[in-house]
Amino acid sequence: MSKFFSTPFAAPSASVVRRLPHLRLGTNGLLLAVALYLSLTQNLAFWHQVLMVLPKIHGGLDYAMLARLFVTLNVLLLLVMAPLSARVMLKPALMLILVSASVCSYFMDAYGTVIDEAMIANALQSDARETGELLGSNMLLHIFFQGLLPAFIVLRTNLTRGTAFSELGRRVLLVALALALLLTAVLSNYKHVSLWGRSNRHIRMYVNPTYPLHSAYRHFKANFKTPDAPLIPIAEDAVRQPSASGKPRVVVMVVGETARAANFQLAGYARETNPELSKINKLVSFRQVSSCGTATAMSVPCMFSRLGRHDFSRAKGRAEENVLDVLQKT
Repeated sequence: MSKFFSTPFAAPSASVVRRLPHLRLGTNGLLLAVALYLSLTQNLAFWHQVLMVLPKIHGGLDYAMLARLFVTLNVLLLLVMAPLSARVMLKPALMLILVSASVCSYFMDAYGTVIDEAMIANALQSDARETGELLGSNMLLHIFFQGLLPAFIVLRTNLTRGTAFSELGRRVLLVALALALLLTAVLSNYKHVSLWGRSNRHIRMYVNPTYPLHSAYRHFKANFKTPDAPLIPIAEDAVRQPSASGKPRVVVMVVGETARAANFQLAGYARETNPELSKINKLVSFRQVSSCGTATAMSVPCMFSRLGRHDFSRAKGRAEENVLDVLQKT
């Protein structure tokens, strides 16, 4: 952080920080303010997806549905933050949520990325070079103004608190009122709301930061879970056959990342994208191949699994041996 503030950006940013007001709010007020901030500024990708599929009534937007979704999003954010409202953890938790949401919103807004379990795995498995390519002034400015500054405002907020019992009562009342408002919004036209929700289930994947947090939880739960059974062996009859010439057989496997068949000269693409490979006699190009996903963490393990694209999941893939295990044994 000290290095960041030593840049030419330091003077105006420090001035902005000094001018931030000291707010005075109750815990419920702070939770409501953060929920509104997140829903209005860090969920632009969510609202973009909503507007793309929102029903049209008499040629205009279904504003009633839009209002219901606004209520639902804010209630969801409140329910996530309310359990974190204990005195010692409230501000650190809200600050972490704000900064995390700003990081997620940058990638969601700039690249159209869904922060799902596979994307969490990709982020954790990226090396320093790959990570460095994503960092830039736009990202740093986005995180500073939309994550760090709001987090600093939360830090400077003076909280008015009552006794532990009264604070618990206020939090219960807040949650009860939020749930009552949500039920009213949904049940006022349940048939229409439920049908729209079932038809657009992908919308939930754009809710920030709850879906990224859910994805991170699922990733760590799956990866730190103790296997229930030993690894299932495959191809136990595989043997290494000697070559007819008696010379050692050498197999070189090259895995190229982020390659599309549509851009391969070998697969019929008009431009010369594989001029050297195209000179090789008896070269076989497999054209009817599909990846299991667009993320490395999903596509590469599936590539080496016997399960195939339609049956593969990361949990199933981790439960049994793959091609690399067979090659190692032989």
